[in-house]
Amino acid sequence: GKGAAYNLAQDEAWTHEELIGGIAGMLGVEAALERRPREELVRASVFPACAPLANPWMSYLDPGLAARELGFRAGTFEEWLPGLVATAAARPAPEEFVEARARELALAKAPRASV
Repeated sequence: GKGAAYNLAQDEAWTHEELIGGIAGMLGVEAALERRPREELVRASVFPACAPLANPWMSYLDPGLAARELGFRAGTFEEWLPGLVATAAARPAPEEFVEARARELALAKAPRASV
């Protein structure tokens, strides 16, 4: 017989700014964004870890078929983000994250390269 593949994914796309702002708000802190050219991020060994959604292989998984045929509805950003933040905040950060974050913070404090 003929089968079907279903994308069980959220039906919304959010930006890095929305994700970071949402997380910061839930943690009761103000988000601080530092924009640098990709080349500078690569030289500082923080890319791609600093922007996991900035991947050339990223794609949008359309959950429309699952919604129509299965009645699937993914939770919204506001519904699932609190659980994600609570789970992450309750666990110690992996050592590789701590090291990468230290490089990010050092880059954020460094003067901008002249163009």
